[in-house]
Amino acid sequence: IMGETTFNDLTKIVTSADTLTFEKGMTQTIAGTMDLEGTDVSPLMLRSSEDDEDGDEADMWKIDSQGARVLAYLDVKDSDNVSATVIDARATGSIGFHQNNRRWLFADMPGYTWVGTTSADWHTPSNWLINNGTVPDAAWKQGF
Repeated sequence: IMGETTFNDLTKIVTSADTLTFEKGMTQTIAGTMDLEGTDVSPLMLRSSEDDEDGDEADMWKIDSQGARVLAYLDVKDSDNVSATVIDARATGSIGFHQNNRRWLFADMPGYTWVGTTSADWHTPSNWLINNGTVPDAAWKQGF
């Protein structure tokens, strides 16, 4: 997908290996349903038009998914989710942690993800996306 596009709905469902490529730096807005599905043996790869291993911020593609999301077996890399809500792919068989993604959740992520949507207060539970059912406490060692 080249350039910036606004879709009513965006659907790509595959049963064999496939890649959906987005132009780096461009924003794809989905006003309705975003339905992206691969299979357990052939995930749908979501990639930047510059798919290299340097982790450069300029390589990122942007997604603004505003409606319902149907996700299954995705392999996501270099994606910057600019929508109002985090894209939660934890229960979908999808992977993407350590692949230069922003504001996506994957099952293989560590226990805490800061979103800061309520305030700048570190101790406010609603400022965290919690993968393991708890919130950080004084004993938790954070790393940046």
